[in-house]
Amino acid sequence: MADTVVKFGTDGWRGIIADDFTYANVRVAASAIANYVLAHEDASAGVCIAYDTRFGSRSFANVVAEVLAKAGIPVVMAADITPTPALSYAVRERKAAGGVMITSSHNPAEWNGVKYKASYGGSGKPSIMASIEGYLGEPLDPQPLRRLTSIRITLRLLPGLSISMRFGSRVTSS
Repeated sequence: MADTVVKFGTDGWRGIIADDFTYANVRVAASAIANYVLAHEDASAGVCIAYDTRFGSRSFANVVAEVLAKAGIPVVMAADITPTPALSYAVRERKAAGGVMITSSHNPAEWNGVKYKASYGGSGKPSIMASIEGYLGEPLDPQPLRRLTSIRITLRLLPGLSISMRFGSRVTSS
């Protein structure tokens, strides 16, 4: 049961860590995303998940990965902190069904959030976000967890400057 009502806005859902941004509410948000992907995207293409440097972001990302994997959606998880544009790039590069970024962007440090990136790598259109919000509270049909593969993505930003990330298998078979 969620601590408070989760409401998706422009890019996703945000809240104050340990007040309304809790593991329970992250599971609610992740379940809604999983239901959306299963109903409206090619779920077999998987979902990329990344996180920033905020308190607990990696742990919250693992919760999202667990929920999506239990729904039978392949998950590709960032191996380390990742900027949001790199997640968007990974979604496009892998031709994934979507992406989830754990961040609260410009909000103060006590906030965190779950952002959904559509299959084209950008923020979900209002119709997509409304659809995800419509799945809030809907149950998932759990599927066996799947073992994931690792990939490395290198972003070349400027001559001599690049960001290299390994997306890999954090979620394992049960």
